[in-house]
Amino acid sequence: MLDTVLDVLHRKRKHVLEKIGKLSREALEIALEHEPLPKPVYTSLFAVDGSMNLREYKNFIVYAVDAETLGLIDRKIRVINRLADVDVLIPYWLPRERVRLYMSILEMRAALEALKEKEAEYVFMDGSLTSEIIRPIGYRPRNFGVERLIEHYRPMLENAAVRSEPEIASKRIIERKAEMNEHPGLLNELSLFLEYVEHLASVRELLFKYKYRVVGVAKRSQSNFLFNLPYPDIAILEEKMKEAGYVVAAEP
Repeated sequence: MLDTVLDVLHRKRKHVLEKIGKLSREALEIALEHEPLPKPVYTSLFAVDGSMNLREYKNFIVYAVDAETLGLIDRKIRVINRLADVDVLIPYWLPRERVRLYMSILEMRAALEALKEKEAEYVFMDGSLTSEIIRPIGYRPRNFGVERLIEHYRPMLENAAVRSEPEIASKRIIERKAEMNEHPGLLNELSLFLEYVEHLASVRELLFKYKYRVVGVAKRSQSNFLFNLPYPDIAILEEKMKEAGYVVAAEP
């Protein structure tokens, strides 16, 4: 198999290099004007980041997720809050996708607490806020009415987001259904669906109430709405901007 790949690479080498060169030239030819950063104003700035880990065995999965809030208060960095969860993932299905949702939910809850309880002026979050909204869900319950599911569980999941609960409400629902052996053939899909709804409820609570006080910091953003080219805007920004500053997006 490797010899076939190497043969194709040899034949297409010139073509691939030409494509790379064309993309690089396009980035250099773009005229980019950016604004310098204003003078720093010290206020209450908070930052939230999370992490995840999991270990898969033949008959169970153990995972750990956490989210930590740091605050810049009186020019000193302080640990504001820490949330964490360690448990067995139920059911045994799509572990990385679902554990990542758990981590994201905790990050949102930590940000909400900083904004509500700690009166943070701004909260910085790791990653693109846009991706939190449009990230696609790969599965949905086949034999359940989605509208009926949302109508039944939405109040509970939204209340968990509003109260900034440190626990994941959808996980409790799924574990109870697993213990009672409810809907065994659909438990996998139902779990991801409810977890995703809870995730979106947390995003909604955060952005609807605090959209001007939340900043997403994406190091590897795939967004291309600034320049409308077939590769990420951040590649152009890194190439053209040699000093600290910012670019104002044009109105669509």
